[in-house]
Amino acid sequence: MSTTPWTLPVGAQVLGRVISATGEPLDGAGPLPTLVEATSRSVPPGYGQQLETGIKVIDVFAPITVGSVVGIFSPPGAGKFVLMSELVERNARRYQGAAVLVGNEEHTIEVNDMMRTMREAGVSEHMAMVFARSEDESALRKQALHTGWALAEDLAQANRPVLLFIDRQLALEYAAAERRPASQPITVIYFDRQPDSEPTGAPTPLRLDTQINLNIELGRQKIWPAVDLHTSRSHLIEAGLASAEHLALVKRAQASLANASDPIAQQVLVFGAQPFYTAELYTGTPGEFVGLAAALADYAALLDGKHADAELESLRFVGRLK
Repeated sequence: MSTTPWTLPVGAQVLGRVISATGEPLDGAGPLPTLVEATSRSVPPGYGQQLETGIKVIDVFAPITVGSVVGIFSPPGAGKFVLMSELVERNARRYQGAAVLVGNEEHTIEVNDMMRTMREAGVSEHMAMVFARSEDESALRKQALHTGWALAEDLAQANRPVLLFIDRQLALEYAAAERRPASQPITVIYFDRQPDSEPTGAPTPLRLDTQINLNIELGRQKIWPAVDLHTSRSHLIEAGLASAEHLALVKRAQASLANASDPIAQQVLVFGAQPFYTAELYTGTPGEFVGLAAALADYAALLDGKHADAELESLRFVGRLK
């Protein structure tokens, strides 16, 4: 593949900034003077260990591995950008990680919602944003994807996990589906409104290792994050790569969830509601990080019926079981 050189601002100075495909600041916060030459290049597949987010429902039912490809899909109002902001915050808190977001300015309403959510959540200092502008020519819009990759690769040089969020419609438009990191801790997260929203004439859908579907009905039941346990999935579980304890628990939970009237299934669903760090300002409830081992133990206790007499409200928006 031919390479196209261009110059970009790199390093920690890009965090908290919004730039164009060519590195031009779009946020009115002044110039980014340090430039290096970068080239677009393909990267072979690579996988790592599980990225513990401390979000119970994700780490147990839709686990993410470092270097994998993830999809977050959501109807409007189901909390997609809140979840994305929380992943940025938790990656920074636990791993001193960073994030890069490649957005599509044509989705004006979503872009504005995204930027507001990131600012209000206080996570913009951990993230660089690149936007393909609606007036950009096709080649320049495509370059926004390469710019996002170049920034992520530079940040990953410090051996810290990087979350690279990419607007799925933009990626499909330019067939940027198969690029994956090699030995670098870059986890790609495509985001979109819903998993089947393919544009006309789109190439083969993106291959995902983990798919996180959000369900607005769960949100209406005050279950946030509103992760749909029936349709979300992870290669780590499907391929039997998780621990035997983890696999057995998910199998038991799925059997219980198949019966919607099962009281234990209701407990499992409600227990997925968890306080977020980025929501503390609005809820007054401190965010909580729950490690995978602890989450597995608590879900097992629910499935064993050890909390059968507990009121559902006592399980909502808590970290660990009391």
